[in-house]
Amino acid sequence: MLEAQVAVVRSTTLLVLDEADVLLSLGFAPQLSSILGQLRPDRQTLLFSATLPPALEEAAAGWVSSPVRVYCETDARAAEGAAAAGAR
Repeated sequence: MLEAQVAVVRSTTLLVLDEADVLLSLGFAPQLSSILGQLRPDRQTLLFSATLPPALEEAAAGWVSSPVRVYCETDARAAEGAAAAGAR
């Protein structure tokens, strides 16, 4: 679609990559790099992944600038600690 210029993505300002680890494990890195190369350099990129394998960390370094990592805990004690920290 991009090569046929059916989809013009140059004006995209927000990109969401969900399950990025799965996309890489399925071999979509070349396609993602191609798409990312056609987007605005000042876009906002949100990358979500349940795991952060070295290959994803390496790829993400080229896909995002000024990354911020957010870790989510499922442990109830961690959630209670976060709530207590927010109440301070």
